[in-house]
Amino acid sequence: MLFRSIIDLNSLSVVGTVAVGSFPRGVAIQSDLNLAVVANASASTVSIVDLTKRAVVATVPVGIGPTSVAIDAYSNQALVTNSGVLRGVPTPGVAATMSIVNLDSYVVENTIQLGYGAFGIDVDRASHRAFIAHFLSNEVMAIRIPNPVPHILDIQPK
Repeated sequence: MLFRSIIDLNSLSVVGTVAVGSFPRGVAIQSDLNLAVVANASASTVSIVDLTKRAVVATVPVGIGPTSVAIDAYSNQALVTNSGVLRGVPTPGVAATMSIVNLDSYVVENTIQLGYGAFGIDVDRASHRAFIAHFLSNEVMAIRIPNPVPHILDIQPK
């Protein structure tokens, strides 16, 4: 476990630390839920951190060598690029993937094959697409984000 600091950007002071997985590489914030999703490259997991409690609420296994995270606020999903590179060494025969993590249930809902060396990711909210940079193939890929599976949490009135 590695401890990462939480810094108050107003005072620039450390207000706490959180233990996450090994070799944290990328992070994204789901501001509506006050969650951080941290890609742990050497552990092949993501840590989901409740920023209010300053604690890891879930550790989710993803693909080999997660490197970057983006949040799709519309579907409340974390999109994680898994490079297929572990501890700096490409894993022979392992293509890069994108894990789609549901931030309500903390499970991987889908895994999409990407090619080789996926590294960076961001989401365009207007087009509902993810853009992924591949460092091994020198390409940028655009993928339409799959619609989430509907979840009924409550019915009103009862």
